[in-house]
Amino acid sequence: MSPIGIAPAVIGIAADDLTGANDSVVQFARAGWSSRLALGELPPEPAEPSSALAVVTDARALGDDAACRATADAVGHLVGAGADHLYLKVDSTMRGSAAAQIDGALAEWKQRHPGAFAVVCPAYPAMGRTVENGLLRVNGEPVENTPIGRDPVTPVRTGAMQQLIPGSTGIRLQGNSTADHIEQLMGAAEAGSGMVTVDAVTDSGLELLAAAISELGPRAFPVGSAGLAGAMAAVWAGSAGLPAAASTPDGASKGASTGAQEGVGVESGDVERTGESVAGTVPDPAAGRDGGASRNGRILIVVSSLNDTSRAQVNRLIAELPPEELLVLRPGLAVVTDRPALSAWIGRQLAPSGELPGVVMVLSPIDRASDTSVRGVEIAAGLAVLAGNVLSCGDVAALALIGGDGARAVLSACEARSILISGAIEEGVPVGVVEGGQAAGKTVVTKAGGFGQPDSLVSIVRKLLESTPLSKEALP
Repeated sequence: MSPIGIAPAVIGIAADDLTGANDSVVQFARAGWSSRLALGELPPEPAEPSSALAVVTDARALGDDAACRATADAVGHLVGAGADHLYLKVDSTMRGSAAAQIDGALAEWKQRHPGAFAVVCPAYPAMGRTVENGLLRVNGEPVENTPIGRDPVTPVRTGAMQQLIPGSTGIRLQGNSTADHIEQLMGAAEAGSGMVTVDAVTDSGLELLAAAISELGPRAFPVGSAGLAGAMAAVWAGSAGLPAAASTPDGASKGASTGAQEGVGVESGDVERTGESVAGTVPDPAAGRDGGASRNGRILIVVSSLNDTSRAQVNRLIAELPPEELLVLRPGLAVVTDRPALSAWIGRQLAPSGELPGVVMVLSPIDRASDTSVRGVEIAAGLAVLAGNVLSCGDVAALALIGGDGARAVLSACEARSILISGAIEEGVPVGVVEGGQAAGKTVVTKAGGFGQPDSLVSIVRKLLESTPLSKEALP
């Protein structure tokens, strides 16, 4: 079969939360695309050629109707900005309103491309997410049996893809040629409602799927996590004639997998200066500085996620940083959702501390897990207020934002316009520079709460302390 795909000029990425958007757009940066995450309204001028532009719908925790509308609107805006290829980023464990998001994207894309269909594969093998025989697994376990099944906001009750996406047709690619795979995809699309779910357990499986999607051109658009995004970024880059990128340009390990680690968060309290120093693990933030900031400036960490994995990572960082170099701020649930109480709390915590240490970590209330009446976005907004006060203290050079709601809230409160993405500190941890607002010019890394190993947060802090990932020359 002769190729029927076209070389894209602009890739549009619609993502249901901020960390997911970054996880996906960084895959395009790695493949040579000029990559940017827009945080507000898109500019009136079209996106530059050979670029990837991501927008955040915040649709994950929305009801189906609202999620459908939000996603359709985002796709329409991306098309208006010049996107000729679409990538819909959903959660790698299918949390939230994924099916409704697909409905919205498909309806909008069909306005421009009648007969189009969605090809869905949330697999992310580098992070332990696979789809086999139509079942979604995390590190080999059915997703519903992992902490994802106990998520306090968007638990996943089944790993059966055809239950998660009603009306879809599930297939496993067979045959040795792209032509065979195209035939299977088109046959499945015609037999169902325009949504095809596909198995993948390895990166090579995603690459085969990406090749077929690329050949289909705009009649098919991919839906998945950062795993499929990486495969699409590479194959679309080849079609667009972009220079070949190194397989791991930023040093991130492609083969690292992750598990959902059991962990207990540090106890609630006003100010926590807890932990033991472990020699040779994290560089001393005091080295090469005077009065509390590292040679690159202070690091502000905001962890809005209560996923077991992120809680284990927080505990590891607390154990490994010298207590005098880490300030942990965790307001209680009643405080973080009450603005006057939060303002008074912040005044008590920051005023007596004088010069802040090299690392300041803002944590979500531990008691939120038992109170589902308070929405995650409300808590994230309170954490953003606290983070803004730390930023106002000055000398913050880098932000590490763990959890999509918190990342979105912090950057919104800072009035950030966008993030220029350059690469990743490690797999699943993209890095870039904030454009616009209070945090303009600062390095920012993001990570989904469920990604990484127990020492991932330690690794992030170590690398931020050692060097600023983006040089001044990389700034726009």
